[in-house]
Amino acid sequence: MGKRKRLYSLYNKKKKKKKFITLIKNLKISPRKIRLLTDLLKGKKIFDSLNYLNNYKSYKKSKILINIILSSISNYKNKTGRNDIDNLYIKNIEVNSSGIIKKIKYVSQGRVNIIKKRLSLIKLEIINKYLNN
Repeated sequence: MGKRKRLYSLYNKKKKKKKFITLIKNLKISPRKIRLLTDLLKGKKIFDSLNYLNNYKSYKKSKILINIILSSISNYKNKTGRNDIDNLYIKNIEVNSSGIIKKIKYVSQGRVNIIKKRLSLIKLEIINKYLNN
């Protein structure tokens, strides 16, 4: 490996250590429903976002997002070995379509309607305010 490649790979490794990403695939809820809440959480502190989601705990989408945030906190603890969660911010939340499950519903006169159940993929990225500086 050449010198430039080695330096570039070391630089990329350092960048990856500062990122704490959680990826959830094939959730059985449509991306359109989850985006209503995720747009409100971008750029907020972790505790503020958890408190906000606890107000809407009866909804399925808020329970899913609470579990994802708790999972990202545990990823942060495992990667860094620190317990300073007070400085964590949600940098970015991406909600994409993961696929579609198609079901058949039989209706009268021999016709068929197709029911589309949409799946979603959520990518949550958190940062530590003081670790990145």
